[in-house]
Amino acid sequence: MIRTLQKSLSLFIVFCYQLGQIYISNIIFLIGFLNQISISRRFKFISSRKTSFLLFIFLGYITLNTVIYAVFFKQLELRSIPQFLYNFQYLYLILFIDLDFFLIKKMLVRLTTILSLIIIFVFLFSSENFEFFKWNEIMNSYFPGWPNTIPLILILSLYLVREMNYSLIFLLIIIFAALLTGSRGAILGMSGVLLLPVIRKIRRYINFILISSLITLVFYFNVLINYENDFKFLRAFDRIDIFYTSIAYIKQSLLFGYGGNTIEQLSYIKIDYEPLMDWGHTHNFVLEFTLRYGLLGILLFGSFLFLKIKEIKNFDLRYMFFLFIVLSFFQTFMRDFTFLFILIFLSHYRPQSIEK
Repeated sequence: MIRTLQKSLSLFIVFCYQLGQIYISNIIFLIGFLNQISISRRFKFISSRKTSFLLFIFLGYITLNTVIYAVFFKQLELRSIPQFLYNFQYLYLILFIDLDFFLIKKMLVRLTTILSLIIIFVFLFSSENFEFFKWNEIMNSYFPGWPNTIPLILILSLYLVREMNYSLIFLLIIIFAALLTGSRGAILGMSGVLLLPVIRKIRRYINFILISSLITLVFYFNVLINYENDFKFLRAFDRIDIFYTSIAYIKQSLLFGYGGNTIEQLSYIKIDYEPLMDWGHTHNFVLEFTLRYGLLGILLFGSFLFLKIKEIKNFDLRYMFFLFIVLSFFQTFMRDFTFLFILIFLSHYRPQSIEK
């Protein structure tokens, strides 16, 4: 029992806990990465030479990009250093990591079930629960990573629960907790996992599915949306405002970006758009990478992700990897270790490795 609690606490610290804008998990991960470099004489790559080379090209480019911008524009904040170093975490997507997948799967499902029950318990006994998501103030105070990071673990665990044939009650608990986060990404992710059996059967029509999904999104943003609606899932003024704010910055430095800096670090730059709110970042990984490192940066990193997805042979894992990439269009998850861990898990995991 004690060992289970210790492992659960460790998983929570690594995958969920954040202090302000600095993820403790990122710091832990960087320390572990640097330690592995210092003690390992030779790395074992799991990706092809083309995929690995493309990632190294991207890392070399952002290094030059950051240095040149800092020197010529004399804009280098202290937090720019860890923001730059976070990019080197992507190396774990191409390096071999000896993970006990069976243990990790069990621990994640247990942790997620406990976490989901706590979320449901707080909701049921909160005096604010019937005033739609006003109780988020409570959750933000006591649940680090709420409401955007926690759904990532819920979505992965939902996939694992289905794969490991857990009872329906586990499925319902996780789904209910995900709905309570109020995250649009959580709803999309849960729907994607639940539709996996259907997608698996009709995967020959995947192009049709993608086109249909695009039409659905266009319909959502142009017909279903009420910009002044209090219901979060039917409200889009915030995303549209972020989009126009981001584009206003991006078009002023389209090719090379701003040396790794994001919106809140660019207040000294005048743009031709007046945001409705103050935004810290773009809430979209494509916009975020384009803003930070320019069109060249997002093309390099996007090409790397494309090759990485192609390397995953198992359809379910490839589908889940792609699903999480889609979710990063709702947040800057690419700079979140929780998100990165999930990509590492999906790209390293082999279903046949399950212990009997």
